[in-house]
Amino acid sequence: MTSWLLGRPSGLPRFAPYLLTLRRCASNGNPYGNISPEGILLSGEIGAGEPVRSVSRKYQISLPHPRVFRHIPMAQMKIKDNPCKLSIQYAQCHVFDEASTKYLDKYEHPFAKSVLNMYIKKKETPLWHKVFARPEAKPFPCRVATKRIRHAFLDALAYHGYDRDGRKITKDNSSVIAALHGTVKLVCGDPKAACNIKFADLLEQAKLVVAGIEPMLARDKNGQYIIAPRQQTRNPNNKSNKSNRSYDNNNTGTRSGTRPARRY
Repeated sequence: MTSWLLGRPSGLPRFAPYLLTLRRCASNGNPYGNISPEGILLSGEIGAGEPVRSVSRKYQISLPHPRVFRHIPMAQMKIKDNPCKLSIQYAQCHVFDEASTKYLDKYEHPFAKSVLNMYIKKKETPLWHKVFARPEAKPFPCRVATKRIRHAFLDALAYHGYDRDGRKITKDNSSVIAALHGTVKLVCGDPKAACNIKFADLLEQAKLVVAGIEPMLARDKNGQYIIAPRQQTRNPNNKSNKSNRSYDNNNTGTRSGTRPARRY
């Protein structure tokens, strides 16, 4: 009431940076500027400074652009029941956290250098992972849900023979996987369900999540990705029926009738 009497707009200084950001995003269309298909920053409004561009190119750390991440369907990971409404996204490269992009603006932030140094040191960690709970509940259930899902994910990594950074710690001669390399985001759509579910059930889901991302992020000791073999399924509509091919009766090996189109 006092702010209105004194002529000061209520809450304007607090929301002014967000309004400027929305205006800049609406004018440019892409808040992160020009990004390569791999997510590496080239130029643009946010992160247009030379230190951010050089770190992004040199250390191959991408910005959190939507096309950098890929979504894994629950059916592909054989998760039938999904009471917590988990959503899994992964990228085969390291990606800046969304919370850090506010320090990577083209106007150099005082903490920008410290944030970049933090990510350069973090580059030694092969697997970056983050758990996020959508604000469908109050902050306390969201924090509890995030901690429980993170705990289950780390236990699932240990179950499959990895440490919390994605390095292979079990000695298995039949496996050539040395580490899981990339970025994984686990998003919880129902924090209350994640708080009430039994931890054993949550751990079983986390084990299926790790088994689902393992073929996409597995690397050998040379740092090369290990491509998992895909099952080749035959499409009955594309079967070539040799019985439909008619040949001349003189066994000359030439086909009669019109010549079929060349297949590529």
